[in-house]
Amino acid sequence: MNKPFHPLVSTMMKMCSRTLSQGHDVAPQFTVLTKDNKIETLEITMDDERVIARNMMRAASVVTEAVFGVFVSEGWEVTVREGAKGQIVPPSEAEDRIEVLLIVQYDGNGSSSISLPIRRGSGGRFICLDDTKAEFVPSDGGAIAGAIPPAADYSKFRMHVPALKFYLKTHGVGLGD
Repeated sequence: MNKPFHPLVSTMMKMCSRTLSQGHDVAPQFTVLTKDNKIETLEITMDDERVIARNMMRAASVVTEAVFGVFVSEGWEVTVREGAKGQIVPPSEAEDRIEVLLIVQYDGNGSSSISLPIRRGSGGRFICLDDTKAEFVPSDGGAIAGAIPPAADYSKFRMHVPALKFYLKTHGVGLGD
């Protein structure tokens, strides 16, 4: 039997389902639960380099003193195979691609991820997120690893909070104000 999802993960799944059912795409976003039980969300634009996105997520975690974080994004899952000339076929061009909602959860002990297939009906109408066999698996967090510091220890970062708030504001984000 699958373990129940963290309440923030369940909330994000419901929000993403609502967004998809309204015919919109799910924008990549990082949502944190702070030590004071507040929820803060940071939208990541596709124009952001992965390093900038990771740095913004880490800065947001420090500024808000996050104890748990969730990254969500739409994507594709494919069986990796070589093309005609030995190149890997990009997911966007693979005929057997499956549209998924990628969820990566972070806490001070590491990260784990899950891909939920997005089920659509005729005309591409959203039906549901298929979580029937869903279970988080440990991951290294990929390009956005380390979004929450180990053991969520923020004491060593306190002196950097003003600079991190400025960094976030230069990217159009106001958190922890």
